[in-house]
Amino acid sequence: MVAVLACTWEARPGWPDQPTGKDTRTTAVLSPRMLPVLPDGCLDLTWDGRHLRAAAATAGPTRHPIDTPADTVGLRLQPGWAAAVLGVPAHHLPPVLELSQLWSTPTVRQLEERLSHAATNPQRRDLLTELTAHRLTKHHRVDRQVLAAISHIARGHVSVHATAEAVGLSVRQLRRRFDEHVGLSPKTLHIILRFQHFLRAAQDPNQRRNLADIATTYGYSDQSHLTRECRRLANSTPRSLAIRAPQIESRTRDRPKSRTRP
Repeated sequence: MVAVLACTWEARPGWPDQPTGKDTRTTAVLSPRMLPVLPDGCLDLTWDGRHLRAAAATAGPTRHPIDTPADTVGLRLQPGWAAAVLGVPAHHLPPVLELSQLWSTPTVRQLEERLSHAATNPQRRDLLTELTAHRLTKHHRVDRQVLAAISHIARGHVSVHATAEAVGLSVRQLRRRFDEHVGLSPKTLHIILRFQHFLRAAQDPNQRRNLADIATTYGYSDQSHLTRECRRLANSTPRSLAIRAPQIESRTRDRPKSRTRP
């Protein structure tokens, strides 16, 4: 499961209505009500005390509902695993949907019953992890060529043609499989992962570089290019993101150090 999980998180009611920080090395405490989330290519499975939901990968910023007085817990899956876990093509998914819209009502009711009776948030995260493992074992298989292509893109390779060739697919096949398993095109995923690299650099106190240096390091043609991408992906400027970075739920993709607590 380590290769599947990006992290787990939780949100607690009663915190100020603004996004708060998450680092994949600790359990997160996020803002209640409508949680601003920046794109990262991941799929979230969430339980808010009433509803079991899936939050799909998107190409821009979204706001996810956290609308109950109970804690919300979430399990975040790496790009490429959405179709295998949910059982439907990823491009068919809206940004947020209740799993009762995808799976049989008795199945979802049973899962929600188990989650509602769990005593602690770690136990609820364990149940979401168990659910994911069961879906992968009993129902659907991940596309290994898609995962290899995602790894290729994550290493900074820009060319879709080169990525397709590296994993033994045509460009058309690669794009079709990304639609099914990621919900984003290879080029869009590259743009999002590059943006995530920038966010991590911007919030790293040990990196005292200016924004132009960061832009060059992570493959932006110049600072103007970085600014355009930040406005498109986060409705913000690079400098605002750098200043606010510890307060933004950026959905990073670092692997967790354990099954439920990164």
